[in-house]
Amino acid sequence: MTKEDIWRILGIEPTTDEGEIVNAYRTALVKTNPEDNPEGFKRLREAFDLAMAGLKEAAENPDGEGESGEPVEKTEVDLHIDKADEIYKNIFTRIDEDKWKEWLKDPIVNELDTADKVREMFLAYCMGHFQFPHKIWKLFDSVFNYRAEKSVLVEMFPEDYLNFINYQAENESFIDYYNTIERSEYQKKLDELGLEIHFEATPGIYEPEVFEVHDDTYIKEMSYMHANIDRVLKLRYSDYLSKEEQMENEEERAKSEKEELDFLKAILIHLQTYDIFNPLELAGDIRALYLEGRFEEADRLAGYVIDGSICEKIDVYVKATALLVSLMVEEKLDKLSDAILDEREAMIDELLKDNSDSIMCLEVKGLIKLLRKEYEDSSDYIIKALDISSRNSEAVMLLKRNSDESIEYYENKMAEGTATEHEKMELAWSYFRLEKPEETLDVLKQVTPDEELYYGYNNLHGRCYFNQDKFEEAFPYLEKWVEMIEVLEARDQRGEELSKKDKERLDRIGFCYYMFAACANELGKIDIAIENYKTAIDKTVDNYTDLNELLYYQENYGQLLMKKGDYQAAMDVWNDMIKRVDHCVPAYIHRQKTAFEMRDAQLVIDDYYNIIRDVPQYADAYYLAARVFDIYNQRSDVEAVFKRAEEAGLESDKIMTLKARILARDDKPQEALEVYKEIDKRIDNEESDITEKEDLTDFYADVAGLLLNMRDEKGNRNRLRDAEEYVKKGRKIEKDNKRLYWIMTDITEWENRGPEKVYEKMLELFPDDSNIDYEYGEYFNRKKDREKAETCYRNCLKKYPEHRSANNKLMDIYQMRYSNTEDPEDYKRAVEFAVAQLENDDDDFYYVESALLYIDGYEFEKALRDATRASEKNPTNVYAHNARGLALMKMDRFKEALPCFDKSIECMENNETVNPFVNAARCLEALEDYTEALHYLEMARERFDNPTAVMEPYARILLKVRAIDKAVSARKDNEKYYESRRKESKNTWYEHRVLKEKYRRYDIAILSGNPIEAERILNDDINVFLRENGYFAIDTYIKPKTGGERVRVAFLLKELADFYLYSVRDYKKAVHFYEEAVRYWATEDAAKKKKILGIVNMKELPRPEDTRTGKRDLDDIARLYVNFATACNLSGDKTRSGEFAKRALECIIKGYGSEDDYLTFNEYKPDRMRVLAQIMYYMGQGEKALKLVDEMDRCARCQHCDHSVCYEKHLMLARIYEMEKNFAKAKEYYRKAFELSPDDSEVYQALRDLEK
Repeated sequence: MTKEDIWRILGIEPTTDEGEIVNAYRTALVKTNPEDNPEGFKRLREAFDLAMAGLKEAAENPDGEGESGEPVEKTEVDLHIDKADEIYKNIFTRIDEDKWKEWLKDPIVNELDTADKVREMFLAYCMGHFQFPHKIWKLFDSVFNYRAEKSVLVEMFPEDYLNFINYQAENESFIDYYNTIERSEYQKKLDELGLEIHFEATPGIYEPEVFEVHDDTYIKEMSYMHANIDRVLKLRYSDYLSKEEQMENEEERAKSEKEELDFLKAILIHLQTYDIFNPLELAGDIRALYLEGRFEEADRLAGYVIDGSICEKIDVYVKATALLVSLMVEEKLDKLSDAILDEREAMIDELLKDNSDSIMCLEVKGLIKLLRKEYEDSSDYIIKALDISSRNSEAVMLLKRNSDESIEYYENKMAEGTATEHEKMELAWSYFRLEKPEETLDVLKQVTPDEELYYGYNNLHGRCYFNQDKFEEAFPYLEKWVEMIEVLEARDQRGEELSKKDKERLDRIGFCYYMFAACANELGKIDIAIENYKTAIDKTVDNYTDLNELLYYQENYGQLLMKKGDYQAAMDVWNDMIKRVDHCVPAYIHRQKTAFEMRDAQLVIDDYYNIIRDVPQYADAYYLAARVFDIYNQRSDVEAVFKRAEEAGLESDKIMTLKARILARDDKPQEALEVYKEIDKRIDNEESDITEKEDLTDFYADVAGLLLNMRDEKGNRNRLRDAEEYVKKGRKIEKDNKRLYWIMTDITEWENRGPEKVYEKMLELFPDDSNIDYEYGEYFNRKKDREKAETCYRNCLKKYPEHRSANNKLMDIYQMRYSNTEDPEDYKRAVEFAVAQLENDDDDFYYVESALLYIDGYEFEKALRDATRASEKNPTNVYAHNARGLALMKMDRFKEALPCFDKSIECMENNETVNPFVNAARCLEALEDYTEALHYLEMARERFDNPTAVMEPYARILLKVRAIDKAVSARKDNEKYYESRRKESKNTWYEHRVLKEKYRRYDIAILSGNPIEAERILNDDINVFLRENGYFAIDTYIKPKTGGERVRVAFLLKELADFYLYSVRDYKKAVHFYEEAVRYWATEDAAKKKKILGIVNMKELPRPEDTRTGKRDLDDIARLYVNFATACNLSGDKTRSGEFAKRALECIIKGYGSEDDYLTFNEYKPDRMRVLAQIMYYMGQGEKALKLVDEMDRCARCQHCDHSVCYEKHLMLARIYEMEKNFAKAKEYYRKAFELSPDDSEVYQALRDLEK
C-alpha cells in the first residue's frame, strides 16, 4: 500500500495529528460493513496501522532518519495480534478452543495498561478475519465482553459489525467447522469408493470473493452454494408457488433455471480446488447432480452419504438432503419399495428425535408419508416445515403435490359415497392448499362437523372467505376459531394433556390471531384488529420457529398503526423488528416513512442510508430523503440524492414528481408541468412506479395544484378547468380523497361557482375534521359573511377546542364587530377569545394579536404587557416590537416608543411591514421633530416603493416644514397613483382620493401665499374633474340608481362642501353642496319627492336618517348635519343652523340612545365631544358646548390623532370665539392651533381674515 493509498482510504490529507487519524478511521469504520465488504475492512485497518506506524517513526526519528525502508519495531500488542493471526491462518488451529484459551491467558490480554488496546486491536483484526465457530466467538466474548460493552465499542466500531459478533456468539454456525478435513483425506475416500464428482460450467461465470486467508473464501463459498440451491429450486418449482412468485413465461423460467444451475456448478467446481473439505459441500454435489438430471450418480452419492461410507462425520442437513434426493430419484426410476420406505423412515425418525425443527428432516418425513399415500400425516410434517420457513419452495411443492394426489384419492371416495366426514375435511384442505376456494367451499357444504372437526371447519371457512376478500362472511368463522384456540390454550395452561393435533394447533396460535386481526382490519374494526395483532405477536414472540412469521405479523400491525396515525406506536414496532434482525430492510423502509410523518428528519436520512446500503434500487428511500432535504432548503443535499439515484440506475417517477415540485417552487411552472405531463403519460400506459392508490391521488393533486396557481400575462388564473380535469382523474382512483376536495374548494371559489356544496360534502364525509369547519369559516370571512364565518369557527372549536387559530379568528370577528357596533360586549367577547387562543397556543404571533386588540379597546397597559411577552418569546418578531411601540405611543410615551420602532425595523429581513416606519414618524410628528419624521418616511418610501401608508403623512409633513415644491410634487404623485388605481379597478371610490389630493394642493397654494395658483387649481383641476365625471350634470341628483352608489356620491359632495367651508371659506357654495349631499344620503324616492316639494320651499330637504338604523350611518349623517349647520351659521342663517344641529342630535340619539352613550367609544371620544359641542352651540346651549370642549383633552387621544395635545380643542374654541365675534380670543386659539398644525389652511385663512 502506497502512502497516497493510506490517506485516500482514510479520507484525509497527510497529517501527523494522531487525533485526526483516529477520528478519520472511526468515521470510515461506521460506513464499512464486515460481511458486505471484508476486503474494504482489511484495507481500512491496514491504512490505519500504517498511518499510526508512520507517526511512531516520525516521533522516533525527528531528523528524518528511518526512510531507508527498515521495518518499524512492533509493540508487544502488535506481536500478540500476530500470534492470533498465526492461529487464524490454519483452519484447524483456528477452531481449536485450547489454542485460543492459551492465547487469551497471556498477561498482555488482562493487564490494565494493555487490555483495552488488545481488545480494540483484536476486534479490528477480526473485521477482516471473522470466520470462527460459534463457541470460539463465545470464548472471545467471555474475555473481552464485546456484548456487555457494546455501548462503549460502538463509538469506535460500526454497530452492524458489533451486531454481527453478537449474533455469532449467540447462534450456531450454518457450517459445522469441526467436520472440516483435509481434501486429500476426502479424495482418498472417493478413490476407494470409485467415485468421481465432475461438473462442467460456463468458463468465467463465477468470480469468487477474495479473502486474505484462503480458507475463508471456501467458507464464504459454501454459503453462496446454499443460497444458490434455493434459487434453482424456486425456479424449478415455480408452478407450485403463489401467483405473485410464479414465472408465467416458461421459456424465461427454463432459461433462468439453467443459468442458476450453471452458476451452482461453477461454485462446486471452484470448491474442489481448495485444500480443505467440509461435508456440507456434498449437499451441493447431490443437488446439482439431481437438478442436472444425472439421477443414477445423484442416487449413488446420496447412498454413500446415507450409509456413512464417504465421511465419518455428516451433519443432519447433509444426510437429510441425501435421503430426500435418494427418495425422489428412486421414485423417478421406479425403484421404491415398502422395504426401502421402511428403512428410510426409520433413519429419518432417528434424526428427528434430536432435530425436530430440521426443515430437511420434516420434508423427508412428509415425502415418505406422501409416497405411502398417508396424505394427512404427510401434510402435517410438510406444514410444520413451512411453519419454520414459509418461503421454502421445495416444501411448498411437496404440499401442493400432496394436495393434488389426495384430491384424486378423496374425490373417488366421495363418488363412491364412502368418504367419512374426516376425509371430506381433508379433501377441503387439499383444495384450499391448491388455492381453489370455490371447490373448498363446495366440499365444506357437504361436511357435517363433529366436535373434533369443528375446529378445522371454522378455520377453513374463515380463511377461504378471507382469501376471496369476503371479509363479512369470514369474520364470524375466524372469531369462532379464536374462541376455540383460546379454549385449547386454557386447557393447556391448566395442565391438561392435549392430543398431538391440539398441540400442533396451539403451535399456530399466533397465526389464528393474525387472521382474525387482518379480517377485522379489512372491515374497519380497528380496535379489534389492533388487539388481535398485538396478541398474535405476543403469542409468537417467545416460541416462533420461523422468524419471518413474527416479522410479518409485526409488519402488518405496524402498517395498521400507521394507517390509524399512531406513529409512535408504529415506530416502536419497526425498532423492535430492527433490534431482532440486523439489516431488516422492510422495517427500515417502514420506519423511514413513519419518521417522515413524525417530522423526524434525521431518522429519515439515517434510514435512507440503511435502505440503499442493502437495496440501492428502492426509489422511495431516495424520494423521502430528498423531500426532507427539500423541506429544510438543503438544495445541494437534494441534488446529491438525485445524483445517487441516477448512479443506481433508478428511473423513478416518484423522484421526478419531486423534481417537478422544485421547478414549480423555483417559479418555473411550465417546466414543472411538462415533467408532470410525461409522468402522467407513463401512468396512463402503466409504465410508472407510481402505482399505489395514495401516491396516484397525490400525483394528480400535485398537478392540479400547479395548474390551480398558474396565471396568464394579466395575472388571471387561466388553468382552473385543466386543474379540475386532474381532480377528476384523481377522484376516479379515490372518489372521496380529502386533498382533491380541498383543491375543488379553491377552483369553485376562484371561478365564482360557490364552494359551499364542496365544503358541505366534506363535512358530510369527514365530520370529525375541524379544519374543514375552519377553512369554511375562512371562505365566509373572505366573502365578508361574518355570521356564517363565526358559526363555522365555533363548530371547529366544538370538534377541537385546542384548534391552532380558530379562537384568533373569532377574536378578529368580534374585534371588527366592536369597531362597527361599539358594543362593549363585543369587545369583551373578543378578549375572551384572545385569552382562549393564548391558552391553546402562547405563540408570539397571538400575543401580538392580543396586544393590538387591547389597543383597540384602549387598555394600553395590557397591550404593552402582551406585546412585551411577544418580544421576549421571539426577540426578532418585527410585529411584536412595533406593537410594543404602538402601545407606548398611545400612552403618550413617545420617546419610549421610538426605540421599539427602531428595533422592529432592525429585525426586518424581508421588508415585512411599513408600519414601524410610519409609527415612528407619527411619534416624531407629535414631538414636532418633523425633519426626523421625514427621515423615517423617506426610508420607507425607498424600501417599500412609496407605499400608500406613507403617501399622506409624507406630503403633510413636507408642508409643515414648508418644503413647498416637494409637498406639491408628493401630492401630484399621490394623485397620479389614485387616478391609475381608479382606471385599473373601475372603483369610483378612488375619485374621492383624487379630489382630496387636489384639495390639499389648493391648501398648499394658500399656505404658500399663492392665491392665483389656488384659484387655478380650483377652476382648472377640481371643477374640471367634477364636471368631467358628471358631478355637475343636470341629472346629477337622480343619476346613481343604487343605494351604495348614492351614499358614495353623498360622501364626495360632503367632502366637497367641507373643502368650500374650511379651505375656501365660501359658505354659500358649502351650503349648496351640503344640500346635495343630504339629498344623496336619502333614498332615491325620498330625494325625488323632496326635490318636487323644493319648488315651493327650496330649504326643504329629505331626512335620510329616517331610513337608517346603523350607528355608523347615523353618525356620518349627524356629522354632515353639523358641518351643514356650521356653514349656515357662518353665512348668517342661524335658524337653519339650529335646525340642522337638532337633526344631528336626533341622529345621535337614534343611533346611540343618548349623548353619554355616544361618548363611550374611546377611539373617537374627543372628536365626538367636538361634534356634540358644535350641536349644543348651534342649538343655543353655549355653556354646555364650552364644557364639552373643555373636557376634550381630559381623555385619551383619538385613534387618528398625530398631535401630542388635543389640536381639535384649540380649533373648536377658535371657531366658537370667531362666531361669538370675540376676535382676540379667536386669534389666540387659531395661533395655538397653527403652532400644532402649520399645514391647516383653514387656520391660516382664518388668521389672515381676522388680521384684516
